[in-house]
Amino acid sequence: MYNSPQELRKSVEKSVLLIIAVIAIISLIAGQRSFMWGIIVGGLCSLVHFRTICTVAERVVDFSARAARISTMVGYSARYIVNAGVLAYSYFNPSLSFPAVIIGLVLVKIVIITKTLREQWQQVLSDQLKNIRKKFERRE
Repeated sequence: MYNSPQELRKSVEKSVLLIIAVIAIISLIAGQRSFMWGIIVGGLCSLVHFRTICTVAERVVDFSARAARISTMVGYSARYIVNAGVLAYSYFNPSLSFPAVIIGLVLVKIVIITKTLREQWQQVLSDQLKNIRKKFERRE
């Protein structure tokens, strides 16, 4: 479906930004400013993590095995330290909704899973439709 990893990355980023915008607007209309800011902060943090993972993955291909392990370990540790900081800040700051930050932090994962499931279901339904067509063609 995607011709390159960059296309997939852009597709995921666009979907996440759209979801952030929709939830933020709905939250603002509903008068839930802390939820809105929580979604924005968590979602943007999630996007930064995703972009970092993509960048590191492209870069470590040219590294030796040891350098690649070290680079990915440092990146992994840094992302989780940032997550811990964002979660701690939102937990103690009443202007950010803690549940909204958590939802925002998992938005990239949700988008990737739903895209994967949608593609798999499209393939399954396409195969079933082909089988049904073959059955009808044999009857004629």
